Amino acid sequence: MRYAKYILPLLVAALALPSLAVTIVQLRSGTAVDVSQGSVTLGDIATVSSDNAEAQRNLEQVQITYAPPPGQQRVVDADMIRIAVRTLGYDPDFIGLRDAGDVIIRTRSNMVTSDRLIDLAREIIYRELPFPPEAISIERNNTPPDFDVTGGELTITPEPPAHEDFIGLTFIPFAVVVDGELVRRVSLNLTVRVRAPVLVANHSIPRGSTISTSDFRLVERDLSMQPQGCILDAANAIGKRTKMVIASDAVICERMVEDPPLIRSQQQILIQVVCGNVVLKVPGTAMQDGRMGEEIRVVSGLASRTTLSATVVDLQTVLVTIPGGVSR
Repeated sequence: MRYAKYILPLLVAALALPSLAVTIVQLRSGTAVDVSQGSVTLGDIATVSSDNAEAQRNLEQVQITYAPPPGQQRVVDADMIRIAVRTLGYDPDFIGLRDAGDVIIRTRSNMVTSDRLIDLAREIIYRELPFPPEAISIERNNTPPDFDVTGGELTITPEPPAHEDFIGLTFIPFAVVVDGELVRRVSLNLTVRVRAPVLVANHSIPRGSTISTSDFRLVERDLSMQPQGCILDAANAIGKRTKMVIASDAVICERMVEDPPLIRSQQQILIQVVCGNVVLKVPGTAMQDGRMGEEIRVVSGLASRTTLSATVVDLQTVLVTIPGGVSR
């Protein structure tokens, strides 16, 4: 009994440890263990079994370390695991961690590749441009390297600017979302080339001329290298009036032409005056040329010869609206 004073404290200490004899921790140290981003618990890297549910839960939830960045891995030292377990009052040797080795953890991730972004950009460009895919080529100027984001449900949403015409230098941003949360924004810088016929002047066309089919020819060009607003459809040029001299062999653009006036200066017209529910039609004379929707000065044919500002509505009619009047 001379050893009783040593045995009794050992028994008390053993009884103080919760369910040591029936609590087992087996580390997953054979291969890399995939974990979620954030803190890594013992339950993430080991199998914990115990007939004491509270003890098992406490062990599973003990924090060991933090996960590495998405797609990367890290070695969790066995001593680190043993220290974390000991803080709960467990002797690591009694629960299966006597010969435990290191554990490799790897954060679950989604890889976003530049090829995937290019494919999404290509879908947008093909959808937005009124040309067949075979006429369109896409060149990469500045594309991001492949990168990892946290694991989960991945969606990549393109956010092209409203003003983008997708020809020439093209900038398309993307929102990278995981489980409904924005995790990153990334963008592509591309050059989009389109081969299509454009209108080219056959000869010098004077200002004020009405364009006819003899004034131009169609020539296939790279639209990214042409002036903005170059005309591709002959129907958008024939019958229009030139606003400037167009040089021979120049590409004809929308800014160079305009619709001919519906009403000419000194033309006899009908002035429709509207005041509330009252409509009065009187003859008059246009004092300047005018296209559809433009305001021009007109003179009424009445004895007063009143000069008015009127809106062109068709080939011989202008509209004058006077506020007020009597409503029915």
